[in-house]
Amino acid sequence: MGDLTDFKLPKQWRQWCRKARLTRHGRSGQFHHSWWYLKGHGRYWRVNDKGMFQCGDTYDEFDRWALCSIIEVPLPKTEREFCDYVAKLQVTRSG
Repeated sequence: MGDLTDFKLPKQWRQWCRKARLTRHGRSGQFHHSWWYLKGHGRYWRVNDKGMFQCGDTYDEFDRWALCSIIEVPLPKTEREFCDYVAKLQVTRSG
């Protein structure tokens, strides 16, 4: 099983999240690691230990990651790719 310390988020990750209107959620501890868990657009988001960017359930439906339905894409490498993924995952989840 992987570990969040096995790889790093892109340097501009925080700016990308702010631009896409995603904010930190949950996990306390080191400032950098708190950016692995996000919320925004009515859903929970995260980067898992395999380097996949995931979109989870809505705020009302979410209990924990193990029980939610997840859609995932590879970790984005550019800001454009990140914003496209967020938009794509929102539309996919909306039906």
